[in-house]
Amino acid sequence: DLRGAVDYVSNLHPPSWPDGQDVEVMSIDVLEMAARTAHKPYEREHTTPWLWDANPNVRCSNVRWPNGRDLSMTHRWTIDYPEDYEFIRTIYDRLFTASPDFGVEDILQLLEHEPDVHALNASRAGVNWYRHHLDDLQTITPRETRQA
Repeated sequence: DLRGAVDYVSNLHPPSWPDGQDVEVMSIDVLEMAARTAHKPYEREHTTPWLWDANPNVRCSNVRWPNGRDLSMTHRWTIDYPEDYEFIRTIYDRLFTASPDFGVEDILQLLEHEPDVHALNASRAGVNWYRHHLDDLQTITPRETRQA
């Protein structure tokens, strides 16, 4: 139980979950502090970099993918591009009817058995907002992003 022990917890530092499965939880106090203090444009658009990168007084924690896997740069489960929509639509078409409460492991099993589904948006894997701010961010290195 991390309540009261940290100000911010995520599964992004380092990332290991499929892109789109990102979770960030923070206290209202630290979020209000960021609202008053963050000034760089990327910190205003994405508030949390100020929390985990620029402020050493913020107590942070991270939840990694079980068993040490890192799917953050190889699996894209978010919708920004038409091929992302096709990927998500196909996942739902294949899994929802049989099991409306399908989960991450069900998706991974489907992708293993049907690599053509994984290929639908594989060209966008690793494309993320922070690739444009690598010179600014202190806790993300170029190996954690793909320049696309």
